Amino acid sequence: MKKNKIIICCFGNHLTGYGHVTRSVNLLNYFEKKYKCEIFTNKDGKLFCNNILKQKKNIYKISNFEKIYLKVDKKFFNNILLIGIANIIDLTALKQKKIFTKIINIDDKFVKKTDIDISIILNNAIRYSKSIKKKFTIFAGEKYNFINPIFFKKKKISNNKKNNNILINFGSTDVNNYTIKILKILSDINFLGNVIILMTSKSDNYKTLLKSIKNFNNLNISLAIDINQKQLSNIYIKCLICIGSGGSSLFERLAANLYSIVIPSNKLEEKSINYKSYTDSILFIKNLNIKNTKILLNRLINISIKNMLTNISPKTLKFDNKGIERIERIIFDK
Repeated sequence: MKKNKIIICCFGNHLTGYGHVTRSVNLLNYFEKKYKCEIFTNKDGKLFCNNILKQKKNIYKISNFEKIYLKVDKKFFNNILLIGIANIIDLTALKQKKIFTKIINIDDKFVKKTDIDISIILNNAIRYSKSIKKKFTIFAGEKYNFINPIFFKKKKISNNKKNNNILINFGSTDVNNYTIKILKILSDINFLGNVIILMTSKSDNYKTLLKSIKNFNNLNISLAIDINQKQLSNIYIKCLICIGSGGSSLFERLAANLYSIVIPSNKLEEKSINYKSYTDSILFIKNLNIKNTKILLNRLINISIKNMLTNISPKTLKFDNKGIERIERIIFDK
């Protein structure tokens, strides 16, 4: 009989995106091999798991996160609660019930919640006060980051077989509608390669994108809508470069050795990674200034991008595919 049960709470929708949900499924796929493990998420999060990530087992919809304590099973020696977004639950009330062995927050940002036992921050860039650190244990660093191992399994494809494929990936929802702005820039510089756009049909900007594509007849555009992680990894392999946001998808691209022009979608993405550590694989643009970005893209894409990518030196990632194993040791004090 399994002695440990891990309950994962996460939330996702077309406004906040589905990064927490994707990470939760990665946790589930690892932990369910050793422990009793279940995900509880909102309606949109469950639909994303079922329809996009193709994950149906051990995924449950919960309408009231405050009642997550009802999912505790006393036949297990340990009941561990992993939270993707700490502010979806009243942790104070939950901690007072004393029914979870540990409450652990796993996120790419620091949450000033004191009613947890452990905070695992998936990067080095977040700063927190020493007074907060005294109230619970903090583990921080890219080494704790975890993505689907499939992104580390890269096939070698020479640049001349990638046909100048450019991927535009501002997350599954593209809340800032950056995709259309990048399309305008590529159209203005008359980019002759193939443009692949990643998005989910649940995004508020999806219908706008479909209408706008008609205005870029000089671009060869294809859509990758509602794709799973295996399909995404195959797209990474076929592309020469990606123009996209930071966040969890950036770590996937780094693992897949896909060069990225990164335009952060929010303040958190500006700080969530030390971009100076990845100068051979990331070009960081803090603000999407149309004039400056157009000049930059024109220089990179039409003049020197192939030579630059051919000469990328082997890089040492600050993370690997052992992040979940490190988290497991933290959870169970191994």
